[in-house]
Amino acid sequence: MPHASRPNRQRPAARRAVGRAQRLLPVGDTLSPAVWRARHRWIVGLVWAHVGILPLYALSSGESVGHALSEALPVLVLAVVASWSRLGPTWRSLATTLALTLSSTMLIHISGGMIEMHFHFFVVLFVVSLYQAWHPFLLALIVVVLHHGVVSQFAPGSVYNHPAALAEPWRWAMIHAGFVLAASVVCVVAWRLNEDALDHERRANEELAAAQRIAAIGSFDWDLEADTSLWSDEMYRMLQIEPGTAPSLALFFSRVHPDDHALVRAQIESVYQDAEVADYEHRLVLPDGSERTVHARATLVEVRRGKRAHLRGTFQDITERKELEREIQYRAYYDELTGLANRALFMERLEGALEHHRRSGEVTSVLFLDLDAFKAINDRFGHRAGDELLAETARRLRQACRETDTVARLGGDEFAVLFESSQPLDLHATVGRILRALAVPVELTTCTLPGIAASSGVADTGSAHDSDTLLHHADAAMYRAKRDPAAHVRVFDGSMLDADGAHPATRPTTDPDDRPALV
Repeated sequence: MPHASRPNRQRPAARRAVGRAQRLLPVGDTLSPAVWRARHRWIVGLVWAHVGILPLYALSSGESVGHALSEALPVLVLAVVASWSRLGPTWRSLATTLALTLSSTMLIHISGGMIEMHFHFFVVLFVVSLYQAWHPFLLALIVVVLHHGVVSQFAPGSVYNHPAALAEPWRWAMIHAGFVLAASVVCVVAWRLNEDALDHERRANEELAAAQRIAAIGSFDWDLEADTSLWSDEMYRMLQIEPGTAPSLALFFSRVHPDDHALVRAQIESVYQDAEVADYEHRLVLPDGSERTVHARATLVEVRRGKRAHLRGTFQDITERKELEREIQYRAYYDELTGLANRALFMERLEGALEHHRRSGEVTSVLFLDLDAFKAINDRFGHRAGDELLAETARRLRQACRETDTVARLGGDEFAVLFESSQPLDLHATVGRILRALAVPVELTTCTLPGIAASSGVADTGSAHDSDTLLHHADAAMYRAKRDPAAHVRVFDGSMLDADGAHPATRPTTDPDDRPALV
């Protein structure tokens, strides 16, 4: 029984040993299509060089023209096969391998077995290992074995040129095999290390691509001398360009918003001319017509022969961030219900208008409006009707005012209009137009009103030179109009303030909203 269980323990151990050995060997076929094509192009060029070298060497060695051409014919055929793009990578790499190893055998044969020509096999092994694939590498080893182990037995003079090897071809075949094996081990180790390095780089690139995808950041490298670029995967995605498309400045500008072309070119020029860091925002127009906003950053990373030669930069899609900023700014400066400017934006613009007035002397006026009986309408018909009335008031005010005027909802049912003009405000024409627009009947969801009744007051820079005081005066004039059933608008004068500068002590004793409403 103990003896019967020993094989069961040995087999897993043997499998583990084989597994460890396999893990030490290269995987093979790990090159990307682009890298494989680049290496194959170079190796095929080497094969075509041998097509010319072989007949020339044969002729220089005293061979006839016919014999010299026959030496190169198999290599020529294999060069054509290796260059045929319709074949798959495996067959094309096998063709180049067979062509190079046959070239080695031909050179040794033509030289009469010159020992120095055997070094060609070692060079071929290193060249073939650049494919990082087992099929061509094993084919190269098989050709070496057949040449030294088989051909040397039948025609040793075509393989060796010294008496010892001619006398004992098997012994010298084994010696050569040992050196080839050593060279093969070096090739395999270098191949495996190269695979590990490429795998590490591939993983790093994948992690970078994932990070760029999460952060919506693309990157680019631009060689100014060669006018070549490299784009990250995220850069292609942001520009909605098929990955692998040859990047170029023209292709990039095809996505830049036409109105931003000059800005982007100026920023690129600043980096190139002044070695400054470009940090700017611009828009993209994508094939589906949508617009995106990106934050771009570019810097000079290399100077060659005293010339700026290499730029590197990043692009980050900040569309959502800009939209959020606009939304935050909108909420900070605009009334959500009516879409009008709120008190903060109104006061900011009023400050700017007064600053302009101090420099130019141009008149700045403020109209303050308060809806009459708004509370009664709100209580009777509900808050929905009240909100509809406020929104309709805002719409009519915008239509009745100029685009240069600032219309604002200050809060509740209070509105204000800022007039900036080089001429004094035509009170009757301007305010009359506004009140007539408000007086048109209103269709609400729950009721119909014959119009929007409002009291208003006007003040200008003739009575005040700071924003708070000017608005306070317009407010005082509005309250005076609210006290007078016959007047819906009043212009501020000093009598409207009490001794302390507040609203007059003779304010209406009843709630202003009790004024007769158009309901």
